[in-house]
Formats: sequence, C-alpha cells, structure tokens
Amino acid sequence: MRTAARPILAGLLMIVVCLPAAVDARPARGRWLPLDMPFGLPFVRVRLEGSRPLWFLVDTGFGTSVVDASRAKSLGLRVEEKQVVPMPGGEVETGRAPGLRLSLPGLDLPGRTLLVVPLAQMQPYVGHDVDGIIGHDVIAAHVVTIDYARRRIRFDPPGGYTYRGRGAAVPVTVVGAEPFVEAAVVDAGRAPAVGRFKIDTGSLDTVGMNKNFVEERRLLEGRRVVEIPGIAAGGETKGVTFRVGAFRLGPHMLPDLVVGATLDSKGFENRADAGTFGAGVLGRFTVVLDYARGRMILEPNGARPRAILDMLSGIWPTAAPPDYRKIEIAAVLAGSPAEAAGLRKGDEIVAFDGRPAAALGLEGVWASAGRREGESVRVRVRRGGELLEVALTLRHLV
Repeated sequence: MRTAARPILAGLLMIVVCLPAAVDARPARGRWLPLDMPFGLPFVRVRLEGSRPLWFLVDTGFGTSVVDASRAKSLGLRVEEKQVVPMPGGEVETGRAPGLRLSLPGLDLPGRTLLVVPLAQMQPYVGHDVDGIIGHDVIAAHVVTIDYARRRIRFDPPGGYTYRGRGAAVPVTVVGAEPFVEAAVVDAGRAPAVGRFKIDTGSLDTVGMNKNFVEERRLLEGRRVVEIPGIAAGGETKGVTFRVGAFRLGPHMLPDLVVGATLDSKGFENRADAGTFGAGVLGRFTVVLDYARGRMILEPNGARPRAILDMLSGIWPTAAPPDYRKIEIAAVLAGSPAEAAGLRKGDEIVAFDGRPAAALGLEGVWASAGRREGESVRVRVRRGGELLEVALTLRHLV
C-alpha cells in the first residue's frame, strides 16, 4: 500500500509510508514459500521474536520493514524514538523497535530495527490481517521472485543468481529506497504520457497516478471520471478513477485499464514521479525483483486480473476484523446503480443473489458486485433493524 495516490492513494486503496531504512538483511539460500493473496497482495507468514506466525505484506512501496503498532504492543516490543509524522491521509504516531529477529522458513533476519506504524485501519479494506510489512530493506538484499499464478514467493541471495526463464527485463532505478521504472499511459489520439512509476506490490491498484502528473499531462480531459474514496496510513484520502487505452511497461502493452489518480492525501498527492502500479498490473506476471542488477523481470502468466476500481455496482465494501465476515458498505459511488437503488454508506451487506455475504467474503462480494455489464444482481442489506433487498443492473461507471 507509499507516498502516492496504496489497495491505497488519495482515492485508491493504498498502504503508505515514506521513511527509508538501511539495507542490512542477510541473504539466505532461497526456497519457495506459500503466499496468501487477497486481491493479489502478497502476504507471507513471519515470526517476530519467536512469536506465533504473523501476516506480513511483501511491499516494495515501503522504504523499510514495519510492524503494526497494535501488534508491537501485544508482543511487548520496546518502541523508541516515538514521534508524530505526516503521512498520506493525516498524521500518525510512529516509532522504532530495535534488535528484532524476523524469521521465515529458510530465511532468518536477526538484529533488525522495524518501523512501528499503525496498520490496523487497512485491514477492513483487504479483509485480511496486516501485522507488518516486509519492505525495501529486505527486498533489496535479495532477488525476490513473486509467482502470482501459483501464489508463492522466494528470496534468493543476489551473489551467483542466474535467471533461466523467458521473461523480459525492465530497468529499475532505486531512488531513496523506492524502485522505479519508466512506463507510459497510452491513448489513441494523444501523445504517450511517459513517466517514472513506482513498483508497488502492496497496492491494490492497477495504476495510480499523482495529481501533478495527471494535471501536467491533462489526462482527465475528455474522459468519464468518477470520484472515489480511499484509505492510507494517515487516514482517508480522495481521488478519481477513469479508463485509459493502455499502460506500456517494458515490452508489454496492457490494454483497456481502469486506473486512478490522487487528488487529496493531506499534501502527498504531488510528487516528482508519475505514480505507482500494483497488483492489477503485476498479477499478470511472475515478477523477479533483482535490484542488485538494476532490473525487474516480467514473465507473463496469462492472467488478466480485474481492476478493483472497475466497480460496476458502485458499492465499495469493507470487512470487519477479526474474522472479516461482517461486510459493510464503506462508500456508494455517485451516479452508480447502488446509489440509484438507495443503498447507503453503513449498510451491512447480508447476501448477493441469495448467497450469504459472510460466506462470500470480501473478495467474493467485490466479484459479485462487478461481474459483467448488463447483469442483474439482488443485494440484501441490513439497515438498523430492517432488512432491505434491491436489484442492481451492473454497468461500467467509467
């Protein structure tokens, strides 16, 4: 989830931080580890100081590894250098927890200092525990391979590493503990909007652009645009979603994408770079992050992940921890079928077409709310003590 639009940008679901850390992880011989991948976000099991297994998001968008503030408290970790810092969405209290041991199967990372940041507010938007982040400090010390199709990851030492696949290498430049590649938004009748985009494995988005890039390239002119809410480390953000002809990344042209842009994230909506690209792009590949050689290797896997922002119903749902079975409407998009049917923020979604929302889970509700244009779905909600059922005819909003 960054300092741009991270789920979740100004208006895009993102997780954001902008404090770098030294690269001091100790490379270990790689092995494949299983991933949990809600919405295409790579979560791996980690033990912190011998704890029970915790869920850490592998996030190239974070400059350093992180432990959630509430998890640090429950584990009794010593937190130093507490301070209130500005982040996208607002100010948050951060700190540092020194001398910790991170352990994954086959990978032991002792003597680490983790940034302490509140992450719990992100959990309802992904329907998953977010106990911490494996950030740039660990990623940059390894060759990291994320196999999105098979839901697995490996960390290899860069020394002696040889890639033997058929993927294409894209040059990567690391600036201030953030990895960037050159890419472009391509539309018929317009000059390609070329920019420096951050690789963001922690973003739910396809492409999320910063406000200044969008305005300088006049990317919103002549398009259908819908306002959307968002969440970042510091709180709520605002943005828009729209459709572009294609996104060019290395030799790959990814057509007809629904993307987003940050309009307000408490001062973080403008940056020197163009923005980020996340799960909606990366999920189409096996991705090799080899910063030591200045490259990212993309090996197509045949998948075409659905853009989370291509919401045909206009319902933006969230799921409440600890079990994520209670699904509520966090926002109803203006001009959408959900708004026309009278659905409201705060309504609890009980069922879609007779299937219990608790059984569908958050990803299942997203899928049910955005299947195909022209399809009709029945949505049952609880509002106070009343049960209501409405029919929605799905359609693209952008």
